[in-house]
Amino acid sequence: MKLNDVEIERSVIKCLLQIQNFSNSVFINNSIIETHFTDLFHQNAFSAIKKFYNKYGTIPTIEKLQVEIVPHIKFDARFKTPENQRKIWLKSVERLYNKLPEGVAGNKESDVAMLEHMRKTRLVQNLLYVSEKNLDSGKLDLINEDISFALNEMKVVENQMMEGNIVDDFQQHVNLIKQKKRKLIKPVPTGIYGVHYDSDLDEGKIVHLDNFLDGGLFPGEFYFLVGENNVGKSFLLMEIPLYASMVNKNNCILFTIEMNKIYQQMRIYSRISGIPFDRFRTGEITRDELILVKKKLNWWQKNCGILHVVSFDKGATANDIEMKAKDAENKYGVKFDLFSIDYLNDMKPMGKYQNLKGWDAMGEISWDLAQIAKRWNDRAGIPVLTGNQKKTTKAGTGSTDWQDAAFSPLPAQHASVGLGIGQSKEDAEYGRIKFEIFKMRFGKKGVSFYTFPDFAKSRFCDKERTEMNLPNPDKQEPTETDPDEE
Repeated sequence: MKLNDVEIERSVIKCLLQIQNFSNSVFINNSIIETHFTDLFHQNAFSAIKKFYNKYGTIPTIEKLQVEIVPHIKFDARFKTPENQRKIWLKSVERLYNKLPEGVAGNKESDVAMLEHMRKTRLVQNLLYVSEKNLDSGKLDLINEDISFALNEMKVVENQMMEGNIVDDFQQHVNLIKQKKRKLIKPVPTGIYGVHYDSDLDEGKIVHLDNFLDGGLFPGEFYFLVGENNVGKSFLLMEIPLYASMVNKNNCILFTIEMNKIYQQMRIYSRISGIPFDRFRTGEITRDELILVKKKLNWWQKNCGILHVVSFDKGATANDIEMKAKDAENKYGVKFDLFSIDYLNDMKPMGKYQNLKGWDAMGEISWDLAQIAKRWNDRAGIPVLTGNQKKTTKAGTGSTDWQDAAFSPLPAQHASVGLGIGQSKEDAEYGRIKFEIFKMRFGKKGVSFYTFPDFAKSRFCDKERTEMNLPNPDKQEPTETDPDEE
């Protein structure tokens, strides 16, 4: 029965100092506490780091931690003098900033779990020791108190993460606000835009989806898209991670179940180069066009985030999504900022609804995806975006509501934000798609505008076509046909 591990303690503290999103999650959620550590230096160092973080909202540098740790030093007679202990502590601080050994960062969650396991083991050992002494002394009433104390201490980490009162938890909110102000926590931009027509105006205005979403897609939230067949669900689920990676340097994963990796990447090459997709598919692409694609990819590698594509030929469960995401994190050694999944109806439930596509099965999948969104990145969260087929009875209506999702309305209920794309016969004539926000848990819903795609070049929002369609079609005079031209 292992009671402590100084190496694991040291690794966890080094991760706190060297991985910003890990320290953000730990101190905002209180998932690590002082009693996780048994080594005196580690106890003092953790207390100093926590105090600094709570004050400034970030982790200290070597020099600042050396200053901060001094008042936290608890003298131990083994070091003979306080001055001697101080020198050892300051030198030990420097070693905490040594480069993390390979594999340490990837094991930080399991290391924290091990610290928690050993903390509970020490509590049980102490309970048995104290209870035996009280039993020998006939102090039975004290045994009940010891048991109650141990049980409360067992749950203290879980309780701090999952519950609390508004006074005690205020510091957590302060830390979170500091992270947002420092742009260490920020939404992932979508880059989606279109034209909003006001019936009273002769010309529409260009609007951006991110302005309605307070900047984009937020960590910890589940985004749900409902769309008809052949109106651009897959293009939209590709466009958002592509834009975020290309423009904002976000690291994104595009999970595709509907098509294989090669075809998905062909669409991406078409999107970033402007070369029609069918030239890639048929092999008619020219050497000069391939050189252009290669130049674009060279530029991407130097200036953009990672856009990783994962395809599942036989469907995927939420667990498959998690495993592949972990593999990608280990491969690149980075955290990811967005998961986009094309799409929910092709996924498989993991529980008792396996191999079903009914109400409860789709609800189980969306619930699991919503939980991934909340707990990813050490509980800092990640935006998860996926799509759903629209009911065939609602096809061609243009507008979208939360009840329009095929198979089950539960995914829309689980979502923080519900998006819809549709196309009426009139929209098809104009070559446009109606984009709507039909659900907004933290803001205004009912927003709508039109996008003008160029699917031949894999573009959900085409700038040239958008600008061409600014004149309000409802305010234009009908064009008369010249009889001589018929």
